Amino acid sequence: MPQRPGGRPLAAVLAALLACAGPAAAQPATPGSIYANGARTYYEAIDLGTAEAAAQAFLAAWARRDYATANVVLSPMAQQGWLNQIARTFSFRTLLPKQADAVMKVSAYGPNGADWAELMNDPNLVFDNIMRSAEGFDALPFSIGLVAKAGKSAGSGDAVTVTAETGGTPATLELQLVRLPSGHWKVDRIVLPNADPALKPWGFKPKQ
Repeated sequence: MPQRPGGRPLAAVLAALLACAGPAAAQPATPGSIYANGARTYYEAIDLGTAEAAAQAFLAAWARRDYATANVVLSPMAQQGWLNQIARTFSFRTLLPKQADAVMKVSAYGPNGADWAELMNDPNLVFDNIMRSAEGFDALPFSIGLVAKAGKSAGSGDAVTVTAETGGTPATLELQLVRLPSGHWKVDRIVLPNADPALKPWGFKPKQ
């Protein structure tokens, strides 16, 4: 079985990441908070109260290249989805549409992954590392501009779709969101051209 920096089996590390990827509980406002809405933590500072707000939070985080926060806004199923893709293929080949092997080599997963020990227990930082590494190869699956705007949600119940004007590529992006038992809305899947609909938060069939 392939080993990651530090000698730990990849499957064991991914299992540990999955165990710590669950949502946090809402907390009351904290006096002296550094956040505009009086939140206690940065997680609680993110507006996940509606599907539109959650979609906008995801778009804004991606546009700022803050992929760690973008991962926070993904549903637990979507977070597990990208981890499972890596665990199944020991690569980024279903997660990234191009240059997947090159991205892996320069990421914390690579042979010179000096940051692995620091990042390995925080799936948000691992996701951020992968996406930042992908930037260097122009390998991100989509781009979001600072003017991106989420539209109105379509659907009912605990699963809806929000179509966003991205200010990037593609020009419009369909986000599927779910409402968790906590009441938080999270992005469950990003619908991309030529993507495999069975994979979350997005994914592509591996090239033969």
